[in-house]
Formats: sequence, structure tokens, C-alpha cells
Amino acid sequence: MKRTSRLVVLSAIAALMLSGCGSGPARGGAAAIIGDERITTEDLGQRVEAGAADPASAAAAADAPGFQRNLLRALITTRLAEEVARRNGVSLSQVQAQQAVAAANTPAAGGPAPTAELVAQGLSQDVIEDSVRADALRAAVGDRLTADVPVVPADLQQTYRALIDRYDSVTLALGVQPDLAAAQAQLPAARALSDADFGALVGPGNGEGAPPGGVFPPFSRSDLGVEPGLAEQAFSATPGETFAVASVGGNGAFLVRVIARRTTSLEQATPELRRALLQPQIEAALREQEDRIEVQVNPRFGSWDPAQRLVLSPDETPGRKLSVPAVPSTAPAPEVPPGDLPPVGEAPPGQ
Repeated sequence: MKRTSRLVVLSAIAALMLSGCGSGPARGGAAAIIGDERITTEDLGQRVEAGAADPASAAAAADAPGFQRNLLRALITTRLAEEVARRNGVSLSQVQAQQAVAAANTPAAGGPAPTAELVAQGLSQDVIEDSVRADALRAAVGDRLTADVPVVPADLQQTYRALIDRYDSVTLALGVQPDLAAAQAQLPAARALSDADFGALVGPGNGEGAPPGGVFPPFSRSDLGVEPGLAEQAFSATPGETFAVASVGGNGAFLVRVIARRTTSLEQATPELRRALLQPQIEAALREQEDRIEVQVNPRFGSWDPAQRLVLSPDETPGRKLSVPAVPSTAPAPEVPPGDLPPVGEAPPGQ
């Protein structure tokens, strides 16, 4: 964006922050009050100005009032989560908080990182990390509130298999070869190479736009579904193993090195699977607790719609269904897909 355009945005934000006298939260210099917690107009203004000044924040430049409301919504939902956690005696250790942030910034196999949508909304890194920690707090509170709700072990196992792509992925370095014979001819020498040297050997054969060194992002089982032979060998091999496999229909072949395998066992995944199965009960329990906390928004910024967890503009009516998406959750609570489940044999070994 040109400098003059961005100055216009900053001027519009300044006008938004200074307009109106108001009452209630406005009198105390608060943009919003959540229970006993305040989000000051100064804090909100500084955050909005920082977003508008960031060349990467197209959202702030395109719609300053909308960006301001979206940012305020993120701050309010974070405070709500923190207050509910406090009332339930739930907290995160520093390690747990760091793990939550790291997981939310890690792309899933075949998809974006959980924080990708928040980044696209123009939210700053500190706001995003606060939202991630708030989601982790909500998950921990939900676990506590539903600790006595029974879950059938068979349902956990079935859900694990249905979501196997989430829990089992493999990182490969591979190169396209003319045919299986050509790939097999290179196998003895390729097996003796380091990962870096193997990548240098196969990478150029993948054509323009292929990842450097021939190392591709993690593949899930579904990602490799178009090449069943490759999938079968890749998920049967151990890291460091090198093999050759024909492509579908015998049209070409692959020379492959397994770089890494990331597998989450059923036992390790059980807390997340439990949340997936109990998501309606968990969300209802959390909502009930959050609804006990009064939220006031300074009228100059809009009004709070508790049903949709949105900050509405002054001309919008609370309760009216909007197309604006809520702040997306980064908490690990996968949706259980409907339909057929994969055969038991497709689960990782030992599950």
C-alpha cells in the first residue's frame, strides 16, 4: 500500500478512537469490560494502529472499523477464556503454553497451520499467541468440566482411525525416474548417501517448482492415496530407509528416502479424541460459564453479541445471524468426519 493510503487509514483509526463521549465503559477509558477485567481504549488503539502500519495487514488497510471490531473480539474472547479458567482453578504451565503455540503454528499434513486464518485477518503475533493460549485454556477447562462423562473405548479407537491422517504422516525425499528399472539401478549407491546428498541426487529430476533437495512437506495417507504403492512402502518403512517403487500404471517410478515419520499413538491422542467426541457437551458447558460473565463494549466501538461472540457495528442488531466468521479456534478438537471409516489395518502399527 502507498504511504499516503496508509496515512489515510491511520487517520481514520484516530477518528474512530476519539469519536463520541459515551457512557459506561467509555467513561473509564475502557474499550470493553469483561467481568472485572478491562481492555483500555489506549491498548486497543495501539494495537489497531500497529496493524494498520503493518504492510502485510491488508485487513486493517481495507476496513479499519471492521479490523478494529475483529481485534476487539479476539481480545474479549481471550479474556473470557482466561476468566473461566481462573474460576475453575485451571492454568497452563509455561511448557504447556509453548507447546500449544508451537502446535498451532505447525502446518497439518496436507493443510495450513491452525493459526493461518488469524494471520490472514491481520492480527499481530502477540494477539494470535494469546488466542492460542486461550484456546488451550478452554480445552483444559472443558476436560475438567466433562471429566466424569464416560466415553466408550471402542468409540475412541474408531474416531482415531477415522482421523488417522491427523495422527500419522511421513516426510519423504523423492525423485521421479523414467521407469522402475532406472530407479532400482540407482538404489545401491543411493542407500549409501546422506539425506542431503540423496536430495541433491533426486531433487533436479522433479522439475521446476519442486521443493529444494527433493524433500517434500509431510504426507498423510490420503495425500499419497493417488499412489497406493508409494503409500504402502512409505508407511511401512523406517526413517532412513531408501526404496524404489513404480508409479500407478507403470508410467514412471520413484526413488524414495524416508526422512521422518510422525505418529501419534491412540494413547497420546486420547485427550484430543475425547474432546472431539464430547465437543457438544464441552462447548455447552463452556458457553454456560462464559455467559455468566458480563461483557460490556464501549458504544463507540459497537456492541457485544454473546450468541455469536462478535463485536457488532453500531448499526447491527444483536442476535441477527451474520456472515462474518467467529474467531477461529486453534485448539486441537478435530471434527469427527461422517461416513465410512478406514479399515483397522490402516492404523499405524501397534494401534
